[in-house]
Amino acid sequence: MNVDKRFNELMCFAATEATLALSKLLKKQMNVEVLDVSIIKKVNKNELAQQRSSDEQEVIMTTSLVGMLEGVAAFILPSSSALKLCDLLLNRKNGSSDTFGEFEQPVLLEAGNIVIGNFLNALLKHH
Repeated sequence: MNVDKRFNELMCFAATEATLALSKLLKKQMNVEVLDVSIIKKVNKNELAQQRSSDEQEVIMTTSLVGMLEGVAAFILPSSSALKLCDLLLNRKNGSSDTFGEFEQPVLLEAGNIVIGNFLNALLKHH
């Protein structure tokens, strides 16, 4: 099997597992669309944002990895999706969140930690 194909299959599996964890947290069916899972040289959030070519503003949540696997994992959402996720997590009516304020930011960071943590757990289970 082609290494790139196996890598992409593994990344899609891990992303699906992470989405299932978010679905359980929200008690709502969530779907994942994996646009890009890649390994890049270590960069900070600002450099990562500059490397991305997106028509829409994005929210980038990162987690530092230490130990056996060192680096940074990023969970990136278009701003519109991040605001919808805030509404779900804060039990608000869809469209209520319009800025990333004092309630939205920590909620998104926690969601990012859950997604990234479950993504990495799935990778460890199927390495």
